Amino acid sequence: RVVYVNGSMENPLRYNFEELCETLLPFSREELEKKRKNKLETRKGSKNSNLRGFSGNRLAWDRLEDLRKLGLLRGGIKEGERMRHLFWHLNFLLLSGATHSSQMWYEAVALAREIDPNWNVCTPELSTLYWKAKAYNAGEKVEFDGKLHPPLYTPRNDTLINLFGITDNEQKQLRTIISETERHKRELAR
Repeated sequence: RVVYVNGSMENPLRYNFEELCETLLPFSREELEKKRKNKLETRKGSKNSNLRGFSGNRLAWDRLEDLRKLGLLRGGIKEGERMRHLFWHLNFLLLSGATHSSQMWYEAVALAREIDPNWNVCTPELSTLYWKAKAYNAGEKVEFDGKLHPPLYTPRNDTLINLFGITDNEQKQLRTIISETERHKRELAR
């Protein structure tokens, strides 16, 4: 619905798409292009990766999709598990680069409704994730085990398998959240 018209209803002031983006989005087109080039150069510079062609953003998105699929496989997400799922869905959505920290609370509401249409989430439990997302969007890194990592959570598959109690049968239907045993079975099947 129209909230405010700059000018008159018959002759409103109009803005082109580029002007709108420059005003509303957190980065200019030039800044985004520079970030993309830097990421590409960083990826070309890294030699050994066991992710075989996955970018960190792609892996995060695929993990989000795995968690969504897990909810479907289980016929929905039970009430006691909703916040855990929401937290990790949001974390991976932010880590994938599909959304920005400035949109996190809107995404939280949308994801909560995806988990349970009747769930009205309004919680400070996500505030730590919000601050980590802001740091991530600012390009900050944290050091862990002598390596630099994004400030958002980047768990290992075993951690996610244990956290969500993912069974061997469920892993067979997931793409990335799988155990070493399942990974070896898939490699042998190729």
